Amino acid sequence: MLATDFSRWPRLLLAGGLGYLLAAFWLTPEYISTTLFNWPKDAYGYQVEQSHWPLYGGLAATVCVLSLVLRFYNLPWLVRYSTVSLAAFLWITGGFYWRGLDTLPESRRYALELELFLFFAIFSWCWIGFRSRENVDRFCVGLALVALLGASSGQLRSSLTRTAASWGTEDREQTLEFQLAQWLANQHPQGRVFATGGLRFRLNAWFPLHQVGGTFESGLRNRIAVDHYYQVRTGEASKPGEEVIDSLRELTAIGAEYAVVHDIASEEYYKDIKNTAKFNDLGPVVFAPTPHDRIHKLRFRSYAHLVKPEELPKDRWKEALPRFYEALTDEGRPALAVKELNPSLWQIEGAVPAGQQISFAMNWDPGWQARQDGQALSVGRNELGLIQLLPVAKERTTIELEYTGTWQQKAFGLLSLLAWIVSIGLCIRSRSWRGSTLTRSS
Repeated sequence: MLATDFSRWPRLLLAGGLGYLLAAFWLTPEYISTTLFNWPKDAYGYQVEQSHWPLYGGLAATVCVLSLVLRFYNLPWLVRYSTVSLAAFLWITGGFYWRGLDTLPESRRYALELELFLFFAIFSWCWIGFRSRENVDRFCVGLALVALLGASSGQLRSSLTRTAASWGTEDREQTLEFQLAQWLANQHPQGRVFATGGLRFRLNAWFPLHQVGGTFESGLRNRIAVDHYYQVRTGEASKPGEEVIDSLRELTAIGAEYAVVHDIASEEYYKDIKNTAKFNDLGPVVFAPTPHDRIHKLRFRSYAHLVKPEELPKDRWKEALPRFYEALTDEGRPALAVKELNPSLWQIEGAVPAGQQISFAMNWDPGWQARQDGQALSVGRNELGLIQLLPVAKERTTIELEYTGTWQQKAFGLLSLLAWIVSIGLCIRSRSWRGSTLTRSS
């Protein structure tokens, strides 16, 4: 095994290095570090406190002691691994469900891992028992399996008595989520969709619409959209009577045009908005396939807005949004037309008065480049982490925003391409090499 035969470690490390090189076009060092250090934000305010240290110590002690005991009895590595992993996840999830203690952020989410290693451990111990020469061991294993089957007999009976039609899949056109997504796609929205429930995870699998949030947010350099999404859903940071105006400001700042809302009586499984009634004050209902599921039209003008320097938010908190919101919704200012030429190229057209800047509701990144009427234009960022442009004042101008990528993305993309070319070449060569074990023997 690898734990005792150290001569296999170089081969293992080389295989791991090759695996990274093949994925380096995506997993750049910058992206990895961003994802790694985003965990406190992903943990919804989880903080390491003094009360957590006994939990960490107990987890470490359980793993170490159990590993030594199993190793003392010279059990196979597979049995040791599954048993120690089961004990670790039992400590994490059991501590939450039995005592309300969070050893790790959101410990309840590790219940699936607990179930996985539970079955893994059961079958590995049964394998050991059936291989034993002692009849008592085999009897105990058989008794355990009978008890396990007896406990699961209800689920087994329910599965066997189901009709053939109930095992089939439902056409997506018949689902509530697809009906909402189809309606949104037919509107050709110019802004983002504030999608909640399961639609948040499936919308972009069906239609290429911009939305607030997504499925993997740990890799975001700027998390303002995630923060606003959470605040609008929960309203936790709003004072009594200010939840509606706070939500309106936050949704406007991130360019939301439509909001999908599910009431508590909806058939949708994920009903993740705490106060759905407030959306009646945020915008009119424009589509409602059921009395409990609806789409609201929000106050949206454009992704690009003219703002004065003193109107920009001073920080990323909601208390800094009032003046910024007034600027974004000021009908007296010239409107800027925004066109998406492709996902990496945007065009902004309109008049730019003297003394005003352009706030563009897109996350800033060093890979963005801008041109005003063909001339290079610097791309800055405001306190919300969104793009801020300082164009030359003109009665009519065209600005192009293009995402060209960072030097890390380009360098590691090239490195990954070379790794793929070399790997494929070596695979082809190994199949034709006389000494290869893959060639047909004569």
